[in-house]
Amino acid sequence: MGHQREATLPRTRAWKQVIELIEVGGNAAQIAAGTIRAAEDVFDRVGTDQGVIVVVSMLAHLPIAARSDDFARALRLIGLAVGDAPKLIEITTAFSEGVDAGLFSEKIRRTDLGEIAQLSAVEAITETITSSTISLFGCTAHDVRQGFAGLNTVVRFGEFMRRFFSRLMLRLMNSFLSRVMSDHVGTDRRFTTVHQEREFAAAIETHSEQSARIIEQFAGQWFSKAKFNNDGGIPRSSVAGFTRKAMEKLTKELKRGAQSHGK
Repeated sequence: MGHQREATLPRTRAWKQVIELIEVGGNAAQIAAGTIRAAEDVFDRVGTDQGVIVVVSMLAHLPIAARSDDFARALRLIGLAVGDAPKLIEITTAFSEGVDAGLFSEKIRRTDLGEIAQLSAVEAITETITSSTISLFGCTAHDVRQGFAGLNTVVRFGEFMRRFFSRLMLRLMNSFLSRVMSDHVGTDRRFTTVHQEREFAAAIETHSEQSARIIEQFAGQWFSKAKFNNDGGIPRSSVAGFTRKAMEKLTKELKRGAQSHGK
């Protein structure tokens, strides 16, 4: 199975404008929006990338699995090779391996977008479950199951998807920005110190998280309706439609944010 590379630095006027924004002191919202415009063809493919859709499908089925009589068996049915009482680290490891196995078995071409989605999913799972349990190493298998089961509401599932999509967008933006930001650190440059550069990176992250709130209610309502219409299981076609629409909403919001926050 081949691997398709996506995040090549754009060589366009739009990308030069991003560089200029960095140089002259553009804020996080402006630079995020400029990055999306400069690499619009890549961001447009996220919502239809089959690897991304596989990841979102597996994420959506985790809360459903947690409400079954046998959580471990339900996880195995969706492609996670876990033991009978899985803790969080076992589940996140099995999730990554399950995505890989799913792509291979369905002969889906691996892309950078899919890999970024996979990493973002593990981050979102870890943060979501640890925020509702004791700690990454201290929570029991029961705590973990209860954490996933708690995502079966419009509000909680919406928050879960916000975490995932905000990290997906942040990682994708940074795949472009990280290769040029270091060029703007030093005396008489945008960032005098590495600390200032890190503060700006944190501002980009905050902006991504805030923008992703646009999909919270949409995600939660989709999840509730999709479960009801399909007896608890959600077909890949429904996941694909949700993923495409969520990305459209988020990219539009990130672009709009530059207008509302910029001067």
